[in-house]
Amino acid sequence: MKPREYQIKAVNDCRESLKQGNRSVALALSVGSGKSLIARMILENSKGKIGFFTFRNILIEQIKPHLDKLNKDITYGTLQKHGKVPTDLYDLVIVDENWGSTSKLKNNINARYMITLTGTPVDSNGYKIPSYDAIVDGVQLPDLIKQGYAKKIKYMSMPKVSTNNLKVQGGDFNKKQSFELMDKASVHSDIVGTYKKFASDRKVVVFAVNTEHCENLKNEFLKANVKADSMHSKKNNDSVLDNLENGVIDVLVSVDMVTVGVDIPSINCIIFARPMKSIPLFIQCIGRATRINPKSPNDDALILDCADVYNRTEHNPMSRLDFNKTKSDDKLKKCVCGKVMKLVSRDIKDINEFEYLVSSKYTCDCGLEEIEENIKLKAIIDTTCTSCQYNLLEVEVEMIKTNDSIEFTKVCPSCGEKSIRREILLNDKELVEIKEEQAKVGKTWEDVKLLLKIECKKCGYKWQYSDRLMEHLKNKNMTAEDSIKAINEISKKGHKISKLMFV
Repeated sequence: MKPREYQIKAVNDCRESLKQGNRSVALALSVGSGKSLIARMILENSKGKIGFFTFRNILIEQIKPHLDKLNKDITYGTLQKHGKVPTDLYDLVIVDENWGSTSKLKNNINARYMITLTGTPVDSNGYKIPSYDAIVDGVQLPDLIKQGYAKKIKYMSMPKVSTNNLKVQGGDFNKKQSFELMDKASVHSDIVGTYKKFASDRKVVVFAVNTEHCENLKNEFLKANVKADSMHSKKNNDSVLDNLENGVIDVLVSVDMVTVGVDIPSINCIIFARPMKSIPLFIQCIGRATRINPKSPNDDALILDCADVYNRTEHNPMSRLDFNKTKSDDKLKKCVCGKVMKLVSRDIKDINEFEYLVSSKYTCDCGLEEIEENIKLKAIIDTTCTSCQYNLLEVEVEMIKTNDSIEFTKVCPSCGEKSIRREILLNDKELVEIKEEQAKVGKTWEDVKLLLKIECKKCGYKWQYSDRLMEHLKNKNMTAEDSIKAINEISKKGHKISKLMFV
């Protein structure tokens, strides 16, 4: 295969970094960037003892045929096997994927030079990992999309659940709490309904919380006459991926087994049915749907976020990561009680063709304080065309609005290259409306809580007031169904929801 321009540049930049004295280098390469070819290019002129290690056998199986053609002495294996005790000295080691970058397993691999190939050389919060001597920014997902080597992303999000009370452990949300939050009949039904409305003609991967949640969701899809299967560590998975690729099933529900090493270009939809805070995991999951499908090159990648992942990771998948970001860079919001406040919601509104406003709301677990922050930002404008190097300084920015996004673009007068300087993805309101309509005819206290929050927002009340109203209804010994009728009646008459206190 003829190397692409960004692949050649990534390899050259990596070599230059090693020449400068860096011994442990992370080469950032997005999902779908051609890591196998890049690894082969790196090793073509390498001499001495070479090692290729990773955490998953499937990654070794995928790359081994590419590297074996070099006729070099290469040791393959997992870090779990080779990193238990200190190894002999390797001249060059390539590690595929970033996980465990500071673990003893990786530290036990002795090498003159070590290159880690990963799409996300950052920790769960998006901060730079200090164990690397240098990070080479090879190519990121927004770059591939812009150059036409990855599918465009359509992101649709809805607040099905509130993850504000979930604890964080090991860089992500507590699995037990997440399971209790998501493994409910009403949430299952919601997720399947969302699939049927927006993705019934797509090849879908659903990310669940754990194996039990995975099986429960699969069964919910099967009840709805959807061809579905599960993939996890407690079952035989031999034919599952083949069945997905060949159309025997349309929906695959999994936990973590398909986050890496699954390269099925026909997958064009991801459903998040699990809360998630880890930015690297978020990006890896999305990457399962962004590979270009040669049989259908105009496909997009539809992401259906049913667990508020977009807001909790605070990462826009169409934005490039800053690999030099450290924790000290963040301006943390602190409550009067001293705790760090949590981000509750974030909305983006355009002011004019060059500026937009980011409105963020923060709250504290103590319930004492809630703040809203508005920041005015400008579009990022490059000065030269990436294709022909034409000076774009005097070229005007065009703003293109669609139902899903706002694009700030420049069109090169010399070669006609259209380049997106910034794309702002907007939440899809239709999903919110579906949830609201379902709650209006619902019969559970979850439906009551959602309607109360919606009505409080309409009246300009703080969201905490909905809890007070809920408590009032329960003290009156009203059922959830009677409460929904009362809320609908007040809304229909145009009264403020505070009138519910007199019911």
